[in-house]
Amino acid sequence: MRCFVLEPEHVAVALPALPAYHGPAMQLSVDIDRGSAGRRPALIVYTAAGDRRIPLARWPTTVGGWQLEQGDDLVRRWKASPVGPRIWRDLYVGPSWIPPATTPDRELVRAAGGRYALARELLGPSYRAAFGLIAFVHLVEERTRSGAVTWDQGIRTHGTGNLASIADGASHGCHRLLGLHVVRLAGFVIAHREHVRRGDTRTYYRRVVSHGGHFPIAIDSLGYRIELASPIPSRSCPAPCLADRDGRSPRSAASFARARHADAAPAGVPAPAPLDRWRDACVQLPV
Repeated sequence: MRCFVLEPEHVAVALPALPAYHGPAMQLSVDIDRGSAGRRPALIVYTAAGDRRIPLARWPTTVGGWQLEQGDDLVRRWKASPVGPRIWRDLYVGPSWIPPATTPDRELVRAAGGRYALARELLGPSYRAAFGLIAFVHLVEERTRSGAVTWDQGIRTHGTGNLASIADGASHGCHRLLGLHVVRLAGFVIAHREHVRRGDTRTYYRRVVSHGGHFPIAIDSLGYRIELASPIPSRSCPAPCLADRDGRSPRSAASFARARHADAAPAGVPAPAPLDRWRDACVQLPV
């Protein structure tokens, strides 16, 4: 019996020269297009060549939406994505998701063999986690009522294990990306921007989830932090206010669950575009 070994073959291909803007240290910026009627929200990555902004990628994303929150009762609130300029300085690899105190307990459990179990995969690190495998932090300087300066409003651009949430177009205020897109974006940013690896970021979060049982949560790390030496400017395009003054809808959780797919969008909320338009929206980053 003869054994044939196939030798690798090499083919000479004349590739075009790299554009002048491509290099180990690139000027990058990000716009979040909030969409309009018939057009989904999109995240667009740009580079600069002289006085020109050149788009490198355009990917479907999310910008806020109606979400259930736990207070004295389950209520529906419009969770807006803040508009205006921000910076990306920190990105987390293998991020943990810290559930806000307003997250209903029932959203943190899943059915398992006729019982309930804690949905640990949501907390991360995992490709199925709420933040996926990568999270970019949106930072902006703000002053609280007490005069203290804060930077982190809790808004992220991140992956997700819930692909349907991107098709729906709504979030709690963050900007979700498909897992392959956010990983590609992180790899591109690290390859073309100076950065410092800060390592594991310690935290301390404890909570007991009570729905169909009692399930303790313990999170001690926010993920592996990488700090960009020169932050990337980002901005979210302005939009009209889409909720009533306090952002609260009095509809009960039960009626919201029954009617969520039949609801008319609040005034000013764009209707989602058909999914086949994603093909035109997805442009890959260069190497």
